[in-house]
Amino acid sequence: MVVRRGVPPLGDGVRARGGGTGQVLGLVVALVLAGVGLHQLRRNVIAAFFRDAPPGPAPLLQQAPPGTRGLSVVSRVRVLLIDGLSAPQADKLPGLRALCSQGFQGLVDTGFPTVSLPVQHVLWTGLTQTQAGRLYRLTALPEPPPTSLPFRSVNSRAVAESHPHIVKSFGFDHVWHGPKTHDDAAWAAFTQAAEAAVASDAPLAFVHVLRVDVAGHEAGARAPGYTEAAARADALLTQLTTRAPPSEHTRWFVLSDHGHRPQGGHGGAEPMIRQVRGCVVGALPKTEGPRPLHLVDLHRALADSLGMNPDPRAPGRPFAFALHHPDEGATLPHPGAARWLAAALFLLAAFGLTLRLARTRAWLWPSWALVAYVSLTGGFGALTLSNPVVYPPFGRDLLLGALPGFVWLAWVSARQRDPFWRTVLAQLTLPTAFLLASGGLCGAFSALASRQGAPPLMPLWSAHFSAAAAMLSGACFTLALVGLVTWIRRTFNEVRRTD
Repeated sequence: MVVRRGVPPLGDGVRARGGGTGQVLGLVVALVLAGVGLHQLRRNVIAAFFRDAPPGPAPLLQQAPPGTRGLSVVSRVRVLLIDGLSAPQADKLPGLRALCSQGFQGLVDTGFPTVSLPVQHVLWTGLTQTQAGRLYRLTALPEPPPTSLPFRSVNSRAVAESHPHIVKSFGFDHVWHGPKTHDDAAWAAFTQAAEAAVASDAPLAFVHVLRVDVAGHEAGARAPGYTEAAARADALLTQLTTRAPPSEHTRWFVLSDHGHRPQGGHGGAEPMIRQVRGCVVGALPKTEGPRPLHLVDLHRALADSLGMNPDPRAPGRPFAFALHHPDEGATLPHPGAARWLAAALFLLAAFGLTLRLARTRAWLWPSWALVAYVSLTGGFGALTLSNPVVYPPFGRDLLLGALPGFVWLAWVSARQRDPFWRTVLAQLTLPTAFLLASGGLCGAFSALASRQGAPPLMPLWSAHFSAAAAMLSGACFTLALVGLVTWIRRTFNEVRRTD
């Protein structure tokens, strides 16, 4: 057989320089075990996303001087929340635009994570997700928070199109909810109940529209169904404000809890997801907008409108002060300095080891990881907690998206002339360091060490840990396959030479 100089045939590369068949087979077994372990590690970390956390610190929002006045008290407060309505879609709704032009027009920062029940927890209690420890909770609260505005308001009413566990978590005195189906009959019943609630003498009435969010999950924010659902919600807004017009005695709050990706999904901290349109109309001067405002500040406006003192821990500011001190992004969590230092040390050490292993041989550098990342994000979008590919336990879409990287890894590794162990270390050291760095930045390892600690949720880094674990697991299996093929070929060749 003729072999071109410098380019060994597929599967024979590790034969040239050291590494017996026993060593190769041992590495294959170790790689398979590592791949399985990484898969299970990822599953455990994702499962920890959804638990509550201990109460955390307040955000660093500039506070108003003592005695600063908030909004005036009104006899009727009406709140409409259109679940899942993104800001670009809200700007296209004529009814919403007409109403908002009469008062305050805002761009409300709902914080992180952008998940419906935790966001409503901020709206009704005034505590950020981190402060309350309600981060990625999907199920009903065991009991209403005692500081919740609906719980403290006498005769408060809520009307939910579906998903009643959300409104039932906050202590409304009267709750009406529709079925999970979103047909015309259910919409008619919901509309009737909503009109009755806002026209009542209840000091606080809340209407929760969910069909926009359902459409966003099904097909994304660019789908015709999403646009149609938003138009229906806009028509409902017009009907409700006709029954209970904004006035000196009636103040309307209209907002969303999060937007949606064009392909569908929410949960992350991207501005297009966490910043939503909101307006306050009634007994309020008109302002040009949209003006940035934190959801905790909107809670303070609700509390002032109802004549209630906010929770002493609530960081929301009086309305006029908050408008002049937006403090954008202040409610988002960030990794501490110690985590950043540890991440930098991991990556620096890994770079040094890879440099020592690869030296001037470019083929030994882990270019497969870059190919995998580019193909994954190109096919499925940016890696954030809003991207649905991040969550499934098996990680099928992550593996499929990274497949070109695995193919490249197999081709490069099979043609190396270095010992198999050197190829494995060179290809996996930097990606492993990135996994450790992202896990440290999002708190993955501390979350696994203590079930009572904070869940591993951090903008950007939680999603990248999930993807890195899946990609590294796939790389381990890929290298194991290359090593197995090499071992089989070498064993076959040895047997043939013996014969």
